[in-house]
Amino acid sequence: PFNLGYFEGTWTVDWDVPDSVFGDGGQITGTETYKCDASGLTCESVVKEETPGGPVTLQARMRYDASTRTITRDEKDSRGFSVHYVGHVSSDQGLYQIAWTGDPFRYKGKRIALKSAASLSAPTAFRVRMQISVDGQPATNYGSPWWRLRPNP
Repeated sequence: PFNLGYFEGTWTVDWDVPDSVFGDGGQITGTETYKCDASGLTCESVVKEETPGGPVTLQARMRYDASTRTITRDEKDSRGFSVHYVGHVSSDQGLYQIAWTGDPFRYKGKRIALKSAASLSAPTAFRVRMQISVDGQPATNYGSPWWRLRPNP
């Protein structure tokens, strides 16, 4: 069965983004460090990224409800906004998929909505397909970042 303990540890993030309301396109690199409780039902993380527009930090908290196979993730972004996501977990032969939908939020006077699909395909790596919608327009590709687990020293 799935639990959030999968995320425990420090992951590197590599992401090519297009130009968007968040700034110029280019390479985003960084880390996300998760600390999870023993039950695997709650995790907190800190994301530190270098973006084309400068450093960004996010504080996140995830909670998993095994009865509904639902994850909630609340992020507070250093650029001055917060995002609440709901993700639904599905599985096929040990491969987990999480389909995330973020509540719309405002940034630079625009209404932003993010959604993504995460493929947890290995114990040490996962990929996310991101989409962004601005001011109610159809969602467009916002890149496909990789997360790779750093080995413990």
